[in-house]
Formats: sequence, structure tokens, C-alpha cells
Amino acid sequence: MSRIMAIDLGEQRIGLALSDPTGNVAGGFRTIRRGLRDEEMAAIDGIIAAEDVGRIVVGMPLGMNGQPGVQAELTRRWVVALQRHTELPVEVLDERLTSVQAHRSLDSMGVKRRQHRQHVDEVAATLLLQGYLDSRREDG
Repeated sequence: MSRIMAIDLGEQRIGLALSDPTGNVAGGFRTIRRGLRDEEMAAIDGIIAAEDVGRIVVGMPLGMNGQPGVQAELTRRWVVALQRHTELPVEVLDERLTSVQAHRSLDSMGVKRRQHRQHVDEVAATLLLQGYLDSRREDG
């Protein structure tokens, strides 16, 4: 069974998480520094090939009212580029509050606030992916 990769697009970093091969457990994988889109896509291609990824989920940063804002539009454009770039299925998921939950998780692990920026996108991607995996199991 192929793995599922979750992507959390931050302004400076792209957080990545991968499922285990059974599709039950999400784990943080790494972050990619934001740069040229071609470089981002090449890095993602390498991970897809090396980790046997068969599906991608991307967090969509909607406002608390559920409406898209500026960040959501930037994410939508990035997702369109990703969909053109890969043949894998790409799903977009509401990621409201994953960054807040990620900061809380980092706090509870004792990570100093000034180090949160290095990890928050990866933790947010992990939370997004675990929610996705859990909902797939519940849906049967």
C-alpha cells in the first residue's frame, strides 16, 4: 500500500508528514524551505519516489468563518501547480486550527517558543494527516 503525504504550506517552510504504509498513523517527516516553485516541486518529487507516496493532501488555510482569504488563494494557486506537476491524486482539506494545535503540541513537548517556527509546519501537517487518516477509517 502506498503512503499518504500531507503538506502544510507556511510562508517560509513547507511542512510534510507521511502515513505509515498501512495508512493508520501519521508521522512528521520534514520541512522544505520555501523557494522557487520548481525547486519545491523537485523536492516533493524526490520524496514521492523515495517514500512510495500514492496520495497527497494539502491543508487549506480558511478563516474561522470558513471563508478563504489571501493565504487560501496563494495555497489554491500552489495546489493547482502541484496538480499539474504530479499524476497523484491531490486532495485539499480544511486546516483551520492545525497551527494553533501545533503550537500547543510543541509547548507540551517543551520546545522553546523561539524554536517553534522550525517545527510548526511539520507538526501541523502531521495533525492534518492524522485527522484525514482517522476520518477515512470512520467512513469505512
